[in-house]
Formats: sequence, structure tokens, C-alpha cells
Amino acid sequence: MRLKELIVIAWALFLSAACTDGGEPVVVSPLPADGVIRVSAAVAEPFTRAGGEGMTAASLTRFCLHIENKQDEAYTYTALMQKENGSWEAYRPVADGNPSEPLTMLWADGTTPVNVTATTLPVTDFGNEAAVEVEADQSAEADFAASDYLYTAPHEVNPTTGLVGGKLPVELRHLCSRVNIVLDLSNTDADENPVSDLRLEGVSLSRNFNLSGNQWGTAGAAASLIPLRAEYVVGPDGGGAQALYSALLVPQTVKASQFTVGFLMADSYYEWTLEQDMTFDSGKVYTLNLIVGGSTAGRTSVLSPIGAMTNNQ
Repeated sequence: MRLKELIVIAWALFLSAACTDGGEPVVVSPLPADGVIRVSAAVAEPFTRAGGEGMTAASLTRFCLHIENKQDEAYTYTALMQKENGSWEAYRPVADGNPSEPLTMLWADGTTPVNVTATTLPVTDFGNEAAVEVEADQSAEADFAASDYLYTAPHEVNPTTGLVGGKLPVELRHLCSRVNIVLDLSNTDADENPVSDLRLEGVSLSRNFNLSGNQWGTAGAAASLIPLRAEYVVGPDGGGAQALYSALLVPQTVKASQFTVGFLMADSYYEWTLEQDMTFDSGKVYTLNLIVGGSTAGRTSVLSPIGAMTNNQ
């Protein structure tokens, strides 16, 4: 019989006999009878301000979890958590992301706190930097969602007070930034979206991230990104049309005159250029409202912003 199986049995025997010598009951332990660490997972407010959902609690099926017991390394674990029949099961992480060996994680006792970190990035070692890379083409909902990485920063959980229903709660938050682009097409009367080939230029698609330190490294080179074509809404009587696009970015500061939004419509090219540096922070949603005016075919038309780009969170 393996050591950890013996520990589980010992836990069950200990907790079943939890009473004083005088027969008076003691305070019931918050831990499950077998001492096994069980997990519940939730996703913080989803990116549903408009357009694509990205990752939600319903779509979350696996994530990587690190539990550090600083007092006893024998109770430190790195696991790949996989949702099976409504419960989160722990497996030993493997490089190819397809685990097969179950992992039993145990509490050392009912009072020793642990440090908890989690992410949907495919990692096996939380001590190394992870490469965060969003899709260059996010025009499909699946590629947009694939760029919505989740993360739980290192934090302490005391099993005496921090468990919910006997389980370790893990709340994952959105790691990237979201940019919503709203095009005011009031001057058009098209029943379908007349915009094509919309792109963001001058954005980094990758950046290293230190999971244990919750710190970002240097961003990659500026590139082009195709956002999700999220919605097209026509107002009453065919007026007041709006086209909405959404993109997920690694957190970064984009440079004035280098960050642009451009697209084609009715054989004309439209472009908006950022006038001052802009920082996109982790977990934040930003909205850029642009009015699309008239233009001369074949020439570049400058889009008029409706105020500055806003941070919705």
C-alpha cells in the first residue's frame, strides 16, 4: 500500500474519533474526512461587455494548479485539473497536455495555510516564465476564446477558514486586455455589415509572464491583428447602424502614431491613428467609438473618434 493511501486512511480514522478523553465532542474539522484536497473553480466577471464571451465558467474544462505548503514540501503539488462529470479531478501535468496519471493531493492538517496559484496557460512548472500569445486572427469565436487566458495570482488560503463546502475555491481572472471597437455607421443604410478586412496594427501578440511573481516581461514586436466581428446592429427604420469588433491583447503600452484601426468599405480605406501612448492593463476592457464619415473611393479617410478610448473596468 502506498504512503499516501495510508495517510488517507489515517485521516479518516483520526477524524472519526474526534472527541476528547472525557467524551465531549471537539470542533468539527473543516477538512473532508479523508483529508483530500478537492477543488471548486469559478471565472471572474466574463468579458461580456459586448460581443464574444471569451472564457466562462461553463466553457472552462481544465486549468493548471499549484499548491505550495511552505512548511512541508511533501504537501506541495502541481496539478492539471480536469472537469469530469461535474467535478474537478487532479492529474500529474505532462508536457503534451494529455495527462493519464491521477494525483491525490492531501492537506497537511487543518490549520497550515497554503499558497495557491492557477492558470489556463499550458504549464508544468510555475517557477518558470510562461509565454502568453494571443491569436493573430481572432475573427472566429473559437480563436477569440483561445486567446482569453485565465489566471489566479498567488494568494494564501487557510484551510480553517478558507474552504467553501470543504473544497478549495479557485477564482480565475482574465489575464489579457479586451478592446471593443464600435463603428458608428449612421451614414450607411446597409442591412448587412459593409465593413471588411478590419485590422489592428501596431500591437504585440506575445509577452512572457512570471506566474509566481505576477509580473510581465518584455512584449513582442508590433504586428497586425484581425479582431472578432462580434455584432452588427441596425436601428429603427434602417438608421443608426453600428458594427462591433472585439480583440484580446496581451497587456502592453501601444505607441502613438503606430497603433491604428483600418478597414475597407465601399472600395474606400478608412483608418484611425492613436494620438498618444495608451496602456492596456490585464483584465481590463477598453472601448473605442469611431464615426465613419463619407469618403472618396480609393482614398484613405480618417475616422473621427467619439471622445477618448475608455476603460470600462
